[in-house]
Amino acid sequence: MKLFIEMNKSNQKRKSYNTSVLNKVAEKYGVTATYVRASIRGDKKGVMPDLLKKDYKSMCKAVDDVLEQKLKEIK
Repeated sequence: MKLFIEMNKSNQKRKSYNTSVLNKVAEKYGVTATYVRASIRGDKKGVMPDLLKKDYKSMCKAVDDVLEQKLKEIK
């Protein structure tokens, strides 16, 4: 008797987000974090999602720059 095992797991890697930046963007614009995530992924179209995406990316870049600078100071 042969057993067939079905694998229903998705092979796609999940995108991770900077949750502190995500929550700050959501708070700033008065929307949910889920809406911000959908905007970043491109599921939402329009002016507001474009603004959220742009703001999220600029905030992440600023956080990364500060982190990089602090790491250089430690060395």
